[in-house]
Amino acid sequence: MQQSLIIRQINWNLEAFAKQLYDYWFVQFDFPNEEGKPYKSSGGKMVWNEKLKRDIPEGWENTILGDFCEMYQPQTIGTNELVSNGLYRVYGANGIVGRYDKYNHEESEIAMACRGNSCGVLNRTMPYSWITGNAMVIRMRNNDCCNEFIKQALPYMNIAGAITGSGQPQLTRENLSAVSCIKPMKTILQAFSNKVTPIVSFQLQLTLENEELIKQRDELLPLLMNGQVSLLNCD
Repeated sequence: MQQSLIIRQINWNLEAFAKQLYDYWFVQFDFPNEEGKPYKSSGGKMVWNEKLKRDIPEGWENTILGDFCEMYQPQTIGTNELVSNGLYRVYGANGIVGRYDKYNHEESEIAMACRGNSCGVLNRTMPYSWITGNAMVIRMRNNDCCNEFIKQALPYMNIAGAITGSGQPQLTRENLSAVSCIKPMKTILQAFSNKVTPIVSFQLQLTLENEELIKQRDELLPLLMNGQVSLLNCD
């Protein structure tokens, strides 16, 4: 369906915008200063941080992921417990792995694969989903901030250095908690959240609409092929 392709393109553009905004504010440090001008480009004060081995904006700090976020592995369910037409999505290490008639997370969460070759891969889950223990849920401790910040921040951290095991790679909460990261000022985090929260909400809405369109396609296509329904000619 053309409409489905359009929705996916819009979603991709929204994701690209959120990533670009994060990069502009937290990598280039050109978040708006008090006058609304780009901080670093406008001469904002930068301070050398010995722990991070780089200059960061004045008032920002270094920290570790465990101080900035809480993380945990939820309860795992077996593949034999999955329900083909279950009401809710089930997320494992590689994203959606099936459906289930219960959910263990009401909100959209940031989940990182913590077992197998996909260790470190990030997923944003849909609301009302079951997340298994093959993924690590990572939540910002400041609940007033949109979790899109941590989703965009994690790829810039040394997650690979926290992965252990050669035959079976894994990420433990202990190792992940010790990863170094930068901690922006609360006011900047809140300003970023105010901008990306509507974007994330729109993305989730579009994803649901796209899934509904795909469901309708899958239901109609066999009927069209069997001649049970036909398309109207509007010419």
